[in-house]
Amino acid sequence: MNQKSTFLIVALLALGLSAQLFAAGTPAGTTISNIAYGGYSDANGNVIADVDNASTRIQSNTVTTTVAQVYGVDVESTQSMDLPRNTSVTYAMTVENTGNGDDTFDLSQVTTGSGYTVTIYEDTDADGVHDAGEAVTSGTGSIAADAVYHFVVVVEDADGTQGEQYVTTVTATSQGSGSETDNSVLTSTVQAALITGTLAPDATSKAPGDVITYTATFSNSNDANSETAYGVTVSLPVPSNCAWVGNVTLDATPTGTGEGVDVTVGNVAAGGSHIITYQVQVNAGVPQNTTIDNQVDIDYNDSSSDPYTQVNLLANDVTSGRVTVTEVNGFTTAIAPASQSGDPGDVVRYLVTVTNTGNGSDSYTLSLNSSSQSWTWTFYTDDEDNGTWDGTETATANSGSVAAGGSQGMWAVATIPAGTADAIVDASIFRFTSVDNNTLTSDETGTTTVTAPILGLAKTVSPTGEQPPGTTLTYSVDVTNSGTGDATNVVIKDGVPANTTYVSSSLEIDSTGKTDAVDADNAQCDGSTAQFNVGTVSSGATVTIQFQVTID
Repeated sequence: MNQKSTFLIVALLALGLSAQLFAAGTPAGTTISNIAYGGYSDANGNVIADVDNASTRIQSNTVTTTVAQVYGVDVESTQSMDLPRNTSVTYAMTVENTGNGDDTFDLSQVTTGSGYTVTIYEDTDADGVHDAGEAVTSGTGSIAADAVYHFVVVVEDADGTQGEQYVTTVTATSQGSGSETDNSVLTSTVQAALITGTLAPDATSKAPGDVITYTATFSNSNDANSETAYGVTVSLPVPSNCAWVGNVTLDATPTGTGEGVDVTVGNVAAGGSHIITYQVQVNAGVPQNTTIDNQVDIDYNDSSSDPYTQVNLLANDVTSGRVTVTEVNGFTTAIAPASQSGDPGDVVRYLVTVTNTGNGSDSYTLSLNSSSQSWTWTFYTDDEDNGTWDGTETATANSGSVAAGGSQGMWAVATIPAGTADAIVDASIFRFTSVDNNTLTSDETGTTTVTAPILGLAKTVSPTGEQPPGTTLTYSVDVTNSGTGDATNVVIKDGVPANTTYVSSSLEIDSTGKTDAVDADNAQCDGSTAQFNVGTVSSGATVTIQFQVTID
């Protein structure tokens, strides 16, 4: 592929027009236009046309495409409900236009069986209930692409028998295509004895370790067609993120029922009711805002020992029985290294790490609680979270959000003040504080020992005692570092005494001769002053310098 073609392909990809996407794609009637731009150079790399320069780039003609309409429909999925005798059930339904343009859908239903009626109504307020004033409907009217039309299907029973099933197929047909359809099958099962009830926790906010007491209250309906519910048993599950505690009671009487064992209630006459309570405990470490839903199942039979459809008592968001786990704050800290040493002027850094042991996200502030030498500390986040000082860290005292179980490192940085004496020890206490709960703190201590040099000069002359004119005197100076830090840039100057004359080329450093000239051998003498550029004297080391004079 030549260079020009490559530029054209890149331009075509980069400049494709975007549009709002619907279920079946771009809206019908949308016009899509496209122009390609290019750039190229000659064989020697000289740019002829720059694709990024509007004044030099080349471009294609404009091409356009008009999007055609497609049709699609989606009806609420298959549903089933229990239908108590001589009552009705309402199915909340929707039709969605999954095409890419406006469309109208016809609604129809086909029933099987007898002894019941089915009516389709508008659901103008989309509440899933047939309200007064909501009319019978056989179509949606025009709805836009991706729009939803709400309706309800009301199934009414007339003296049905227990377990009898009424099957209704609801179909939506696109008027635009005439052939695009979708349907939903609604299965209604008649119940003669009808147990209903509620399940509720003692509170909807719990922390890890808290006990939840659930109360299941249920009764058998007492209308003209009710019968006794036989062999009623209730299963008490352990919700996710919880553990069994027990303390099961039936109508306030302890049952001794254990985990996984059903509570035997027996027969419940029409109009009869019972209350069951039991307890579970929220597991330790369950994350903040975790939701705990529960479902107690009730099984019962008719007089012929045929089972009814299981009744499920729900404690969830819909029934206002959902338990939300509240935040529990907790964290641990660590420091690395715990101690170090440095010379005056050195930058010392401690990596202080906080680990969130709570069950929700939290952030933490790092502060200096105390410094025994009153040093100044600056705090940074370990942005790369790699435990290495990269030099690009952000100066801040806040860790930012740390997820439950996560960790974040923070750097505490200080410069050892110039002039700090050797062997001085600074103990600085760094404190992390929870932002969500500022009563929670944790301290880590960084201990810094200063390694400063201590230089001493010990000078001798040889020979000693009275000497006659013409005697050559050798001056020696021992430069000793008795401190724990290296001494650097050490320079020693020694003047030539009056009534003496400097002996040319007598300079030495550690017995190595030096020239008198100003050069690279670290020593020089102009006849009046000897200068020795010793450089570094390590901790515990001694450097000896010397030169000679003659008594005039």
